Amino acid sequence: MKKTLLVNDLKIGMTVVGVDRNWFETTLVSHHFTIRSNEDIERLRKNGIQKVSVEFIVDKGHIAKQDSPSKTVNKKPDTINSESLPPPEEGTTELPEPITKELSEIERIQKETAFILEGSFNEARMGRAMDTKKIREMVRQTIDMILQNKSSTSFLADISGNDDETFVHSANTMMLAVGYAIRKKYPEEEWMSWGMAASLHDLGKIFIPMEILKKPSRLTPEEWEQMRKHPLLGSQFLKKSPEPDLRNLAAKVAVEHHERHGGKGYPYGLELPSIHPVSQGIMVLDVYEALTADRVYRKGMTPHKAMSFLLQNNMGLDRDISRTLANMVGIYPVGTLIGVSGGEIGVLLGYQGDDVVTGMAKILVLFSARQTFLEKPYTIELAIGTNERHFPTYSTHDIGITQKQLISYILKFSQA
Repeated sequence: MKKTLLVNDLKIGMTVVGVDRNWFETTLVSHHFTIRSNEDIERLRKNGIQKVSVEFIVDKGHIAKQDSPSKTVNKKPDTINSESLPPPEEGTTELPEPITKELSEIERIQKETAFILEGSFNEARMGRAMDTKKIREMVRQTIDMILQNKSSTSFLADISGNDDETFVHSANTMMLAVGYAIRKKYPEEEWMSWGMAASLHDLGKIFIPMEILKKPSRLTPEEWEQMRKHPLLGSQFLKKSPEPDLRNLAAKVAVEHHERHGGKGYPYGLELPSIHPVSQGIMVLDVYEALTADRVYRKGMTPHKAMSFLLQNNMGLDRDISRTLANMVGIYPVGTLIGVSGGEIGVLLGYQGDDVVTGMAKILVLFSARQTFLEKPYTIELAIGTNERHFPTYSTHDIGITQKQLISYILKFSQA
């Protein structure tokens, strides 16, 4: 629950989630933080901030225990045809607080990171040095989020939404890269470098004409030749950075992330053994994010279809990395819209334990077989990770809503 307060009414321990000033007009690294001292309150005053939005955590109930994996918690409800999103009625099964917190936190980090990258990329476009302090802060927040709840990596599978801007893609790839580095148990000091390299891997696209980046049809050979220059352009810019991890690793990832096995990539046609290991990892995450994101010329794949595509097709990528990604987010990742018995459709909320491949999955059934909202959503548990049964998956486009609407409905259902 959010509430607007005067700065003078803030207390230590409160969580600020918004302020009454534009982010660029303040010296704050983030507009989302916990008040830990009176100095934090004074810092808000010095930035000319008078009012803030504060988030109060409301203690929610738990998901009711089920008798068996195949049985539902509540009696199956009737459906409604209203386009509005009805609030859950008393007695409706609630989502556990950790799930709703992860959804909110991932969405917040994505939005803030994309906003910061947009400003930083624009600085680079104008030939000015980027202020990377705020980018590093968002990488740090992503690391903290994943360390607090390791299962949050599975929520990263479906973060693309409906925006194909370079900085949104880069924000999503950053979150995947941090989750991957932690999943692989790489040294902690390397996590920031993974996040920064992923954040800036497509920086070179800001030097490509917008009419090429946004063209809804196939590029001409001349336009494609220009597009293929973006790895070199980004690398050349990053090599001028005074920050060692940017001019070294990030610059290398920027120039190598479109290389492929067999020398089929660009700009140099390198073989995989010659490509930096971090570049090999980020190129897989880059492709996965691109497959699931909407583009001006096509709709994105569902996470399940994108993961299957990565595992089944020879795209010049390291298959071991693709398998690690599959284990991280699941063959049916958290957030997947999945068909269950009777043609109803639910959203996959999570798995029991850490096993996202064979573990029992908890599904919140939201839609009827006619793809209308259920008046009373309910939860079930299913073993969906095995190959014994195929479960149909859907995109938000298939049922006529956006990813943001889906998340909003889940949050509304859990918070009412």
